[in-house]
Amino acid sequence: MNKITALLSILFISGLFCSCEHPGMEYIVQEKGLNVQESTIYVDGFLAKGTPAFAGDENEPGDRLGVPFVNGFGRKLLVKFVDRSSETGLKIEDGEVQLSFQGDKQYAYFPISGTPTQDGSVPISFDIFEDGEKIGTTVTKTIPIWAEGTQRPARELIPTSEKPFVLLGGEINWVNQSAPVPGAQNEQIFWYARMSSPSTEIKTAGLTYNCVANLRYNSIMIANNAIRPSFTEENGVKALTLFTPTQENIEQYPEAFTLKDGTLSHVWGENDIFFHGTNSKPISVGMWDENTSDILYGGNRTRPMSSASWTISASTPKSYIEKPGNYKIYIKYANTDAGNDIVQYFPKHPVTGETGWVPFEFTITENPVSGFVVNPNLTTDTDIPTFNEDWEPTESNPVKAVRGELVYKSNQQTKILTKGEALGGNIALRIWFATYKSEGATAPTGYNFKAHDDSKNNWFRGFYTPDVVKVAGNKSKIGAGTANKKSNETVHFFDDPKLNEKYFISYVDFNADASTLLNKAGTFTFIFDSLPNSGTATPKFENGFTCPINVIVQE
Repeated sequence: MNKITALLSILFISGLFCSCEHPGMEYIVQEKGLNVQESTIYVDGFLAKGTPAFAGDENEPGDRLGVPFVNGFGRKLLVKFVDRSSETGLKIEDGEVQLSFQGDKQYAYFPISGTPTQDGSVPISFDIFEDGEKIGTTVTKTIPIWAEGTQRPARELIPTSEKPFVLLGGEINWVNQSAPVPGAQNEQIFWYARMSSPSTEIKTAGLTYNCVANLRYNSIMIANNAIRPSFTEENGVKALTLFTPTQENIEQYPEAFTLKDGTLSHVWGENDIFFHGTNSKPISVGMWDENTSDILYGGNRTRPMSSASWTISASTPKSYIEKPGNYKIYIKYANTDAGNDIVQYFPKHPVTGETGWVPFEFTITENPVSGFVVNPNLTTDTDIPTFNEDWEPTESNPVKAVRGELVYKSNQQTKILTKGEALGGNIALRIWFATYKSEGATAPTGYNFKAHDDSKNNWFRGFYTPDVVKVAGNKSKIGAGTANKKSNETVHFFDDPKLNEKYFISYVDFNADASTLLNKAGTFTFIFDSLPNSGTATPKFENGFTCPINVIVQE
């Protein structure tokens, strides 16, 4: 669907000038120009390509064009529309306008008939006459015609001059998609319990979906930097203004935390955090349609103009929900455009009645990756520890590799190889990192690195091939990917809560080399190697590191 553009120019039509004398002084009455406020001309109704304009019934008026006049001061005008029916399929009826004796904005309405033959921004033009004389120049404006097949909203959801903004609700999603998306990279990463924020993005068909909080609306308003979430800030750390389903709140206000399916929200934990971006967002002319195609820009998908979105997963502090369940929370929003009170059209707080509180419902699922245990208690056929025994980071050495394994990307379970068969695709080589938790830190710093890869000297994507052959047989090999990685790619949690107080634990997933093949059965530990300063960004592992990788091979 084409973007709907709004013209912001103002038409000034004739005015009145006179002077009055008074003994000892002279008064000048300044010009009071009749003004057609083009930016707020709008369709009072809903027009879609191929659907006849609504003629009206006993319940609601027909589709019509609303034209705002300022500084009318009792003038009687005739508005005549240029016939563009052959071009647009629409006809707008001419009409007389009797303006009141005031300077405030007054709307006049003109019935629309016909069937739109195109969608997008469609031009309309009209002239204004007074006492048979044309005044000013021809006014030309574009109006929105929605895509063919778009369903007409209920009348209460169509914005009018009295209510130019209609908030339809809030939702949390990957733009317009429900994650996980089948076939997407990282489709297993949604929003899991004890996960420090949902995945930043998921990808499918070469397009990126960002996890966001969406406010969906219908609007005939235009306002730049109009709304933002309400938040507090202490010592540089922001917190959204929320009303959450704590045990006390659920007991006192069960109706406020009843979900759409009639059940109660799960209880909000003491350590639970919800946060999204805090930038001000614009409001534009638009009508929400869940079937409307997303706008593609630079490989990213975003919604058309009819939603305001704030990123969740890339924001700090990170969102964190400790237990799986279905949750309902309220977020407070505030105006940031002094000339437009958007928040007056938002829902009210379910208890205090204050305007500006939007409910969101979302699901936190059971984390398929269990709490991290440092020692996997594996008995291996190699004389190598299954984890780095000196794994605990310190303030002077803040990040250390702990151990690694092969896992399925789809369900996070351990991948067991078959002797003599290539590994194949969609398998991750996962390396775990412990990071020192300094005072006040809410997330680990990511250190960059790459796998040691040097074919001339028998290093294959992190592993020294002669050592692999010595353990697993002739022609055996194992390899990680070659991309630059950051140690904090996915932040997780320790199974031992005491360790969570001292350290962060995170993991990095390489795309394990599909040609990985081991020619003996058994449980083996191989050493992954990363050279000093191998990363392509900073900070880097200045001294490099090694890490045991545990692999199980069946007959």
